[in-house]
Amino acid sequence: MKKLSLFASILLTACFVNAQTATSVQDGNFLSFSTWDCGGIPCIPIPGIHNVVINHDVVLDTNFAIISGTFDINSGASLIQDGTPRAFGMLGGTLTNNGKMVIDTFGIVAGTLTNNDSIWFDQFATFGTFNNNLGAFIYCDSIANFGSCTNYGIDSSLAFTNAGIYYNYSTINTYNFTNIGTLEQVYIVNVYNLWNTGTINNSSTINAVNYTNSNVHNNLIGFVGLFTSQLNTTNLWNMATLTNQGLITATNMISSGGYFDNDSSVVITSNFYLEGGCDNSNYIDVGENFYNGDTLLSSTMSYLTNDGTLNVGTNFWNADTIDGSGHICVGQNSVNDGVLLGTISFCDATGGAIDFNNGTVGSNVTYCDSSFTCFGPPPNGMAENVNQKDPSFYPNPTTGNINFDIQSNYQLEIFDIMGRKVLSQLLSVTSNSVSVEKLNSGVYLVRITSIDSKQVITQRLVKK
Repeated sequence: MKKLSLFASILLTACFVNAQTATSVQDGNFLSFSTWDCGGIPCIPIPGIHNVVINHDVVLDTNFAIISGTFDINSGASLIQDGTPRAFGMLGGTLTNNGKMVIDTFGIVAGTLTNNDSIWFDQFATFGTFNNNLGAFIYCDSIANFGSCTNYGIDSSLAFTNAGIYYNYSTINTYNFTNIGTLEQVYIVNVYNLWNTGTINNSSTINAVNYTNSNVHNNLIGFVGLFTSQLNTTNLWNMATLTNQGLITATNMISSGGYFDNDSSVVITSNFYLEGGCDNSNYIDVGENFYNGDTLLSSTMSYLTNDGTLNVGTNFWNADTIDGSGHICVGQNSVNDGVLLGTISFCDATGGAIDFNNGTVGSNVTYCDSSFTCFGPPPNGMAENVNQKDPSFYPNPTTGNINFDIQSNYQLEIFDIMGRKVLSQLLSVTSNSVSVEKLNSGVYLVRITSIDSKQVITQRLVKK
């Protein structure tokens, strides 16, 4: 009997050593022997012993962890937890999902998760590597990244915390986004509340209702210089460093108690409260009220160097220092309780000069330069087109032709993800269909420029 037991033990060990892959052979539970085949022998996958290949619909009826090796869910297959919330961990190895995953809690201590189809997690935390590839979709109630993530698909969540590095080449949709790491943003982020205590480098479009920047935000020229980056907000609070080489919009207000460097265009529908430092070398348009000075929320000196244009639609109030060589245009009331220096050209539509001056105005400040038109169009028509209906195209994704919905003539250019131009064509209302059948499968950037160059639209195209 002892010899028989010893022989069985040796045989079982040999099976584990030689049969390194557990492959699903039918739909069933993860802990069912009939679900798996290990070299002709029914089995159950053991962490650190088996690579796993799922070709069927497998029900996860246990918690599981990958220690090493590979775990593959093939196209058309799935790994979905049973009625009990399950946990799945990675301590190493790789998991590639080409099917469907539904698991309550998923964590990566080490290793790589690659998603090519669809994932639903309640909670997802990673210290390793996560790749969400072209055409893939992940939805989580909460995501916490402490490692490295690259997104070419759609990443949706209710709460997102990035404490590592996140490369976004596609779309992030979330309600609350907290960035304490680095976000390299090349396509679109849609968020309700955005808090940044790390670094955000935006080369495309961020849409945020409420945005608080407490460290570094760079609104860059655009992806490889192809188009204008945009930061579109309702309320924007800048407590640290905000640089703009693209377009920033705020439908309610901007409050800046940090440093704001504007080299391009800023359009604010209502109010701009400047409580820190600001260098404006280009264009700021304030629909209603502008205030420059300390508040209860700021104990720092408020200083505006204006070498560009500052338009204020309603009321202007300077309680600190403004310098520079640019233009300031005010629609209604103007008050100076601070210092106005340099060669600023100031023009109040109600009378030219400052309405109420209780401070200091330098001798080189002039009023209503006749060679300059106040409240004129922004540079390159950039802000004029913020609220215009954009041209669109369909279908997207596509395997062949794309059709453009346009009302005038446009120049079409298509670039690959490396910024190389792969197609160029003139579009008109009657000639608005383009074949992309010869393009390789992948993500492309479509740039549509109006003939007068006042409207430049960039959208993503997925070629299957």
